[in-house]
Amino acid sequence: MILSIRLGSERRARRRGEARPRPLAAPRVPEPQRRQGRNPGAARRHRRARAAAAQPAAVAPWPRKLADQIGAIRDLVTKAPAAWSVEQVAGAFKGANKADVEEVLDSLAALGILAGYEAGGGHRWKLTRATA
Repeated sequence: MILSIRLGSERRARRRGEARPRPLAAPRVPEPQRRQGRNPGAARRHRRARAAAAQPAAVAPWPRKLADQIGAIRDLVTKAPAAWSVEQVAGAFKGANKADVEEVLDSLAALGILAGYEAGGGHRWKLTRATA
């Protein structure tokens, strides 16, 4: 097959008056199938995507009313299924007080929307299965 393509290519080149035929495109060889679970690049991309999802794209202003604060934090935390610290949540809002943010996170935990736990030397909150 390749030989007949090559000969045909040479004939066409002679008709056009070219000394050499145009090079043929390299044959496409499929990559070998990767074994599942052996792709470290995918795990790295997954970790980066989770970290990017945990960090908000833009800093929003801290709402003045308590009801708006609860709604803003609830919306922020439900966007990413990662565990959140007070510093991460407070960093997502311009002018947020860490004590106020922790109070709202504790309130959401009391309502069953978040679950609070100790990890890595600090308190963290994550979504419960009922709200995820």
